[in-house]
Amino acid sequence: MQNIVSNNCVGARIYEVKKAIFETPFIWCLIRPADFLYLYENFAKINFENAHVEKDGRWYLVNVDNKIKIYYPHYRYDKTCKKPTKRGIDELNIYYDKIEEYILEKYKKRVKRMCGKPLFLIDDKVTDLVDGKCTFNENDIVRYIDKKDCIITTTNKKIKGKNVIYKVTDMPTGSIAKLILKNYKL
Repeated sequence: MQNIVSNNCVGARIYEVKKAIFETPFIWCLIRPADFLYLYENFAKINFENAHVEKDGRWYLVNVDNKIKIYYPHYRYDKTCKKPTKRGIDELNIYYDKIEEYILEKYKKRVKRMCGKPLFLIDDKVTDLVDGKCTFNENDIVRYIDKKDCIITTTNKKIKGKNVIYKVTDMPTGSIAKLILKNYKL
């Protein structure tokens, strides 16, 4: 399956629907528009091996090559969890007393699986847990219109392009993934 670089959890849902192994570190994450643009424009030049975990407020992130930050809102520190423990809706949230090591380990495993040219996926209405800084607006999205290696899902009917898929407001990420797979062979 093609590597998916997604600005939110939709990418992970596509891998789940296809029953595929996560082949990219851009799983269950949020990426700010400026970082996503840098990633898109410089993907081949980024040293993905040069990465470390940081904490930004209550969220953990991987700082890649001191160029982009990938937020992982589903990974949480809990001193009582001596092994990774899933909790929450769909058991997406991982709690662990060694969460930073766990995040970096998962990130590095998935980086090693990356191969080939990625497909970039932008969903404009994310549930943004990172202080509203990861939401893509119309100005952020227009840069990617009609790019062959990019798919955009949006509720904004003003955004038009060959790679644009319209969705309903507040559509769950799993439904968005199925909508994408209905329109594209991945």
